[in-house]
Amino acid sequence: MDALRLQSPDGHQLQPVSPLVTWAELGQLLAAKEDPPALHGDKWVTLRLNACLFGSFTHHLQAAGVTEPGYSVEIGQAMQACCRAIMDSTGADLGYTYSDKIVIVMAPRRKLEGGGLAAFLHNGRVQKCVSTMASVATAFINSCLRDKAAERGIILDEHLVAHFDCRAGVFDSEDEALALVLCGANSCSLDSVQEACLHANAPLGVQSVSLAEKLLWLKDASLLPLDPHQAHGSLFIKGTGQFEAVIPNTTEVVNVTRRVNIQVNDGAYGPRNLLLVPSSGLSLLPAQSDLRMGLRNGSYWRFAGPSGTGEESQGGQRGQRGERRTPRKRNNDKRSPRRKQ
Repeated sequence: MDALRLQSPDGHQLQPVSPLVTWAELGQLLAAKEDPPALHGDKWVTLRLNACLFGSFTHHLQAAGVTEPGYSVEIGQAMQACCRAIMDSTGADLGYTYSDKIVIVMAPRRKLEGGGLAAFLHNGRVQKCVSTMASVATAFINSCLRDKAAERGIILDEHLVAHFDCRAGVFDSEDEALALVLCGANSCSLDSVQEACLHANAPLGVQSVSLAEKLLWLKDASLLPLDPHQAHGSLFIKGTGQFEAVIPNTTEVVNVTRRVNIQVNDGAYGPRNLLLVPSSGLSLLPAQSDLRMGLRNGSYWRFAGPSGTGEESQGGQRGQRGERRTPRKRNNDKRSPRRKQ
């Protein structure tokens, strides 16, 4: 009876039940990999970013009137944009964000003509990489939220800032690296329901029961479905797309290839809950031919430039035409040609 109720249209995508101790042990194994001396080009590399004291920060935003009480769609969107900015800065293959956390996954580097491997960001120097990415995340999300405050005519205290820490991991295989994403998806599935009950002032007895019972209480209170990002997080994969661009001097329309970040758990061709992806016969890191990698309106974003400094464009909102492409000017500068990424 309860299972049937949870499968109703206003229900929630539930993953198979796994013992909490199993996830805890997996988390310990993964954490042991997050103390590398260097980021080697033949390994899978991860970055894990956590916002520090974010609950206190969001409380102050609510008190200032920037966001509404409870789950904030605006903060969720800021975290999504922050995740994509980190992907752009690192050239990452995968980015997953939920709550106040971001997980980045980078595949082994390509082989060079001389037989070696291309280096990761900052030539694989761990401290340089994690400090830079923590700075990018910190600057980007504060910029997003201050813009949101400005839209509402609110000037935030200059001392009210969010900040991130970052740690790097090195793994021998794709499966090991993606286990970090699955751990995050499990935490998201549990914590989002718990927080929804807290925001709704659920009785203490409800807050201490099982996940299924919490969901039944939310359902009976007409609080389902939760926001998709709140419930399951957002998984972005690096891809490419063909676009039309206009050369200003000639008004000629040309076709260009641009990098895009595609949200693949938007529900179009697979489950939103990442813990259901393996049982669906799908991969967390889909090939470019996968239907989830299609450029659907509202589910892909154009490359925003290093550190997210460029203006990000969402597919389906600004369209695929209208980019202004400036021809390169010739000069006598004899710099070495830029290496292909």
